[in-house]
Amino acid sequence: MPEKREFTDASYSNEREREKLSLGTLGTILVILILVVVVLLFWRACGTDEQSSTTQEGGGTITSVGDLDRIDAGVAVWLKPGTGIETVLERNGLAGATYTDFGEGTFVIDVGKESAERTVSKLKGDEGLYDAGFIYADTGK
Repeated sequence: MPEKREFTDASYSNEREREKLSLGTLGTILVILILVVVVLLFWRACGTDEQSSTTQEGGGTITSVGDLDRIDAGVAVWLKPGTGIETVLERNGLAGATYTDFGEGTFVIDVGKESAERTVSKLKGDEGLYDAGFIYADTGK
């Protein structure tokens, strides 16, 4: 009996494999390029934040600003990490005082009838604070 041979087109199957490989390679290159662009964008954004940030931890101070009037009804304080506002108030004889939390350890204490100067001088010596000072505002006078 004669032997039957099946006809296969080897060049056609090799061409399809090459086409699959080239599409896979192209996809891989595109993914790598996208990742590089994303990393560079994040890197640039992080670098911008570092350069524009000029504050230093613990370096906050309150100073008078020209053309603004001092408000004697309150005192601003910046707490050190791990210090509670209630503890600071109790240590300085202001246990009943009301306060407003501005976040990041910044508080404004309502001193009411008590002198703001006396309160600031008391609070400046507190080891739980970075600083204490007066509040200034544009009162339109």
